[in-house]
Amino acid sequence: MGTSLTFAAIAEYLEVKMTISGDPLQRARHESVLNEARRMARSGQYLDSKQIENALREADLAESLSVVGGPDIRAELDKLCLESRRSVG
Repeated sequence: MGTSLTFAAIAEYLEVKMTISGDPLQRARHESVLNEARRMARSGQYLDSKQIENALREADLAESLSVVGGPDIRAELDKLCLESRRSVG
């Protein structure tokens, strides 16, 4: 079965975050960070989720750890990084 996440699982994770925070702007920002993290993973320029997290922090996205720091999201990003590097090189 593997550790990859489905879109539904990610949506559920974000929904839980939304319920907890209750702040629509914060929810939108978290979703934006997650989308950027996925874009970065698909670019083939990053080895893993840790590099993506560091790049997001350097881009002054302070909440990057709370968005990409979970094991399920890290596993998804690591898989996307690996797949994109295989397709590029």
